[in-house]
Amino acid sequence: MTDNFTDIEEALERLCVPDDIMEFAQTNSSEPTEESIERIRHRTLQLAQTGLKKPKQSRIKLWQAITVSVAAILLLVLGSGPNNIAEALNRLLFYIPGFGIHSTENVSLVVPNPVRVEKDGVKIDINGVLADDKGTSVMAYVESAIPDMNTSYLEDMTGKRYSYQSGNMCTAGNFGNYWAWYKPLPSNVNQVTLVIPSLSNWAINIPLSNTANLNPVEKFGPSVTVNNVTVAGQATKFSDETKVTFLVQSLRGGILQMIENPVLTGSDGKPYQLNCQPSGFMGSGLSYFSTSLNVGDKLTVNMPSLILQQDVHGSIVIPTPENNSALTLNQSLNLGSWTLKLTKSEIISDNNGISLRIYVEPDIHNGATINTLDQLTIDGRMVSWSSKFNQNTGGMEWLQVPYPTGGKDMKITVEKINILVNGPWKIEIPVIPGF
Repeated sequence: MTDNFTDIEEALERLCVPDDIMEFAQTNSSEPTEESIERIRHRTLQLAQTGLKKPKQSRIKLWQAITVSVAAILLLVLGSGPNNIAEALNRLLFYIPGFGIHSTENVSLVVPNPVRVEKDGVKIDINGVLADDKGTSVMAYVESAIPDMNTSYLEDMTGKRYSYQSGNMCTAGNFGNYWAWYKPLPSNVNQVTLVIPSLSNWAINIPLSNTANLNPVEKFGPSVTVNNVTVAGQATKFSDETKVTFLVQSLRGGILQMIENPVLTGSDGKPYQLNCQPSGFMGSGLSYFSTSLNVGDKLTVNMPSLILQQDVHGSIVIPTPENNSALTLNQSLNLGSWTLKLTKSEIISDNNGISLRIYVEPDIHNGATINTLDQLTIDGRMVSWSSKFNQNTGGMEWLQVPYPTGGKDMKITVEKINILVNGPWKIEIPVIPGF
């Protein structure tokens, strides 16, 4: 994968981004017409219009695709297109708390700022609310308790209830992130209450705002772009801690999985611990951390690298060595815009039995390489396997799978890959008071 326009076109095609955008990305001299702008706008949002008719359980994947697609358009246009195109498209793209970069088409209400409540040692952050005529989504982070969101509901100022429809959760110990979907809210509601019966009927008042009051995406916070990945940051001070939120968007086509080993320095020049919180809505590009209350009015974060995940579909049939002999391979596994070269296989005997170790050499392009494989199957079956990556490059060195019965050839299929992108990204972020 390189930085030329052919590769960008391929990446955007995988993201369902309209190819019309390339007309203006390749030259700054093109003068767009109103018809061209409208065509790009219409085709970008077509996925959203179609996906809203799908079952509720598919909405997470739908919004993930929309989020990444509109982010790619924004980065590409702002980076290489003329200003009038950027301004035209930017009217559609906003930062919605909890949901990242998002189109406001068909969205009526959002929570303009995160809301925090604490009671009896339990802390809940309402990171985002997004309401349209199909339903109301709530993104929440909960610490020191795991509530049953299935019994929760929303209630407006008139006392009308909006019942829970579906949701998802990501938990670790006694804290976690929740995505909950409720029945639609009227567009004229300016406050709603989230009631959680499993937490002694907690009632959390959430102010709402019309999408017309949202900030354009570039106002999320200070940002820096390295190796086709843009990282922006916000810092909010609460009574007991400072919450740091990063928004990561990539032209490489992947979605954020992890920010690796970020280092924070406070206004006093001292290092402070950054405690990672569970990931939020997948595809949002948002990553949440907490740190000390005493970092001051400005903090500096240095991020050496991060991990993106990409959807791919690649398969290859490889021969297996017999007995204890090694087998030289000269094969390549194509994984989207990446290639994984297979160089050698050998039999490994250990406490786990007999395994086949396959040595690999991944692409390394523009500070990025394949770090690990995901959703791997052998001959169509999910099996237990392991891998190792190089400490210096971050790229894969080998993967180890069960030795096939009878020593027959095996078919390896991969559906997802994790890409390590090296920075560093260094951002200075002002600390603002929370709500």
